[in-house]
Amino acid sequence: ITRLIRLLLWVYDPSNYTILTDHGTSHVATMDSDGMAVSLTTTVNLIWGSQVMTEDGMILN
Repeated sequence: ITRLIRLLLWVYDPSNYTILTDHGTSHVATMDSDGMAVSLTTTVNLIWGSQVMTEDGMILN
């Protein structure tokens, strides 16, 4: 995640995506320049869970 790269706002607009009728699972993984890595898997309901996004673009559940 970097504050230097952000996608255009329309990318985060749920109306641009088909909403699945079943529940889904999200997975995020990242690694820094030292090789340290973290990952997170979470189950969300409907589109993007709480529909809350941080200023940096991380979608919260």
